[in-house]
Order: sequence, then C-alpha cells, then structure tokens
Amino acid sequence: NSATAELDTGTYYLRRSGFSFDLSAITDPIDTATFYINSASGMINTDTTTLDLVNFTSASFSDFITDDYDQFSTTVLGTKNLSTWTDTNGTYNTISLNATGITTLENWTSSIGALGIRIGRDTINTAPTGSNTVVTYYSEETGTANDPYLSVITTSQAQEVVLYSSATSTDIMALTQLSFLAYFVFLTGVIGSTWIFSRYL
Repeated sequence: NSATAELDTGTYYLRRSGFSFDLSAITDPIDTATFYINSASGMINTDTTTLDLVNFTSASFSDFITDDYDQFSTTVLGTKNLSTWTDTNGTYNTISLNATGITTLENWTSSIGALGIRIGRDTINTAPTGSNTVVTYYSEETGTANDPYLSVITTSQAQEVVLYSSATSTDIMALTQLSFLAYFVFLTGVIGSTWIFSRYL
C-alpha cells in the first residue's frame, strides 16, 4: 500500500510514500505543476478522506531510509478526494499542486527534492475508524509505463517539462501515456537518473 490510515482490531497503521525529483533543468518560474500517480487497484475509503501531497525531506533523495518516515510535512501542497480516485489498475490519477506547492518546488535546495503522499486522516492526525488506503505503482516496478511523474509548466516559455524519478531508454515509450496535445516533444536533457522530456505549447 502506498498510503494508508487504518484501524484494524485495535491497532492503527500508517503508511506513507515519497517520490524524489530533480528540477534543476527548470530555470523559469513555475506556472502550474501536476503530480501523476498510477493506480494498482485496492483503494479503500472508509472515512471519506483524501490523498494529500506534502513536502518530504530525506538525508539522501536517491536512497530513502526508515528514519525518513517522520520527515513528511503536514502542509498540504495538493489534495485529491478519494471519492474521485480512479481505482482501475494502470490508470493515472492526478494531483494539481496549489500555490504553496509551486513555491515549495521553486525553493527546493539545489532544485532537488521529494513529494510525499499521506492519507488525509494521517495528515490532520485524526484517528481512522477503519481502512483508508491507496495502492499505486512505483518507479522500481518493471518497465516504465506506470511510473509516477511530475509535469511542470513554466510561465515564460509555456513549456511543459515531464520529470521521471528514474529512467531508462524505454522511458520515451511512456510518452504515449501522457496524452500530449502538442506537435513537438523533445528529450531535452538527462540529469543523473532523471530524463527530461519537454513539449512546447
């Protein structure tokens, strides 16, 4: 489970997930940003809650550890009501970043940082009455067709930059998943394990 707030036979369970991105290829102010995450089915929404996007800090953005668990912020950078979550396996769900979220991206040290997801009951520290969970794909899964990614549109160039948290040469095949409504899509850079694809609007 990627994010969980659950009460099960008297025991509370909380699960959170983090996703790191390198934004150093982006030099212009950010206009909009959208986080895409792919359902692996299994969503439960007992408490009619939300999936919240928050900032997440780690000693190493390339190698998360158990001690990172308490480094998830409670400031919501974007949210999605689980009642609107599409739970079909292999279907992308989106969370649009709010103004605080965009500012957070622009203020990441060295343009590298991570976003985390928490169930709403976890974010506001309210006990769940039952199971609330989403199950999603990670970049560690075989292939890239279901990888989470961050789409960023800058203000001055009207350019969308798609950032994958891990990449191989097959990433370009994942572009068919993105429903680009533009004529030109380019591989514009490779930074470490991140491949940068851009479309010009």
